[in-house]
Amino acid sequence: MKPSIVSSARSVLRLVVATLLLASTSHAGAPFDAKNIKMQPGGAYTIHGLSFGMALYDFSWRCVTQKALETATGFPQTASTTWETQGGLKSKSGGTPIRLQEKIERLGDGSFRATYHAEGLRDVPFNVLALLVEMPVDSAAGKTIEVDGAPLAFPANPVDKPLLDKRGVRKVVLPAEGGTLTLEGNLSLFLQDARQWEINLFRARIAMAAGGKTAADTADLAVTITYKPFQSFPLSIASQANRGFRDDVAADGKGGWTDQGPDNDLSALQPGPLRTGNIRFEVIDPARNQGRSCLVLGGSNPKVLPSEAVLPLPGHPVLANLYLLHAGAYIPSGKKSVGKIHVRYADGTAKEWEIVSNRDVGDWWGVSPLPNAAVGWIGKNASSDIGLYLSKFPLENKAVAEVRFTTIGEATWMIAGVAGSPDEIPLASTFPLVIKPGANWIPYEQKFQIQPGSVFDFSSLADAPAGKYGRLIATK
Repeated sequence: MKPSIVSSARSVLRLVVATLLLASTSHAGAPFDAKNIKMQPGGAYTIHGLSFGMALYDFSWRCVTQKALETATGFPQTASTTWETQGGLKSKSGGTPIRLQEKIERLGDGSFRATYHAEGLRDVPFNVLALLVEMPVDSAAGKTIEVDGAPLAFPANPVDKPLLDKRGVRKVVLPAEGGTLTLEGNLSLFLQDARQWEINLFRARIAMAAGGKTAADTADLAVTITYKPFQSFPLSIASQANRGFRDDVAADGKGGWTDQGPDNDLSALQPGPLRTGNIRFEVIDPARNQGRSCLVLGGSNPKVLPSEAVLPLPGHPVLANLYLLHAGAYIPSGKKSVGKIHVRYADGTAKEWEIVSNRDVGDWWGVSPLPNAAVGWIGKNASSDIGLYLSKFPLENKAVAEVRFTTIGEATWMIAGVAGSPDEIPLASTFPLVIKPGANWIPYEQKFQIQPGSVFDFSSLADAPAGKYGRLIATK
């Protein structure tokens, strides 16, 4: 072999060996499979809207979080199923930083184990070392958690005392985005409403160690975290559907939709799967169902529209809640009965709900949230902004044999989709409320100013600064 070739071969070999050695000593490792969990450099993480991280409180309850971790050299270390870090966390009161180790291990689809080990606790002035879980008030207020099977509702209004202080908790189920998070272990749980400090969060502290003269030098904590997405499924109304979304001729008694012609129909709603507010519906394709895609009921003229329809449920699914994607036309003002839902269970028992205008359903023009009707879909036709409501009706978590829909009075009730769920899925508007200039709203520009000291100057009555009593909260 020629010397030049030998030299080139040796260079290539040295490069390969160096690359392999670098790979073997690199702390990065294989990328961590981060499905459902978003890791931060210091070891804090979020799972479907909930934030997790260790927090160290001093004796004045000043807090330093894991985001301030002084990460040790060579960390974090990752593999396909694990994420590990360690470093120092220093108390707000000073002293030697505690030495904290963390390991996040994937157990399966949607499930993790988080383990923590702390050392050097005797040398640190601290009150509590805890895993801090933070939940936004906007997504948690009014919802229910479970603590060892016992329900506990998050308050709608701020509370200045602990919501829960309990040791030996084995299982906690928390509301999360699109589902629930279950925390399992031997947990000392402290739950509080942080709105009392103008912080728009609920906080759960899972204690790892308590400080003071009797504190141990080391502490450990292990928590298994499982995310469970909400389950829902469409209930087909293909056999009950009697009109399409498109209406080519107005007032011909055939429809579709409200029979008001092509400039005022629901043809903007596309067929196929529709997920709104974490509920799965199936919008019927009229081309595959003899031109019929929705169920339209009306009691004013039975020759044109039926006042009742029955939806049998093959297989008798067990349901905790029934959901409708629907709207009304010619809805009366105020809160008046416009229909009923009658559910017959497989065991022969039954339950009935009254459908009340402007509570459970509203007009399909210019939809906006109602007490039991979130905005489920919005669109536009040649006449107006249009939409559908998402409403929820609680069942008894039993097998359901059939559902009967009945109208009352002059209103027309249009049902575009029906769905069921074994879970407690709260109503949520998928579409934001947007107010635009039009027939109902016009822009207003204030062009005058109040002259200081004039009879219109009420500034002396202002109790400044604004917001010192907290934010304004609508309760009804």
